[in-house]
Amino acid sequence: MGISPELLLTILGLPNIEIESVSLNSAGELEIRVKSITEGAVCYNCGRRINKPYYPGKEVRLRHLPVCGYPTYILIAPLRYQCEHCDGNQGKRI
Repeated sequence: MGISPELLLTILGLPNIEIESVSLNSAGELEIRVKSITEGAVCYNCGRRINKPYYPGKEVRLRHLPVCGYPTYILIAPLRYQCEHCDGNQGKRI
């Protein structure tokens, strides 16, 4: 396709991500697998900042606007965090 990762990040307009792979599937759809480069989260329960990774969440496939005429999907497995301050509650991404 000839698009650099930096240009693709600009086209996508999604901050704080890193592109892991780009592929064209058998249905002719562009699939862009990304990961977050933001570290940490905020605990749902106590509101404190937490940085202890817990586990990756289930991969999500999100529809994006077409890129170069191809239907485009973003695939991401959000990282979950564990709060060490209040009974191990999971945090939300910030």
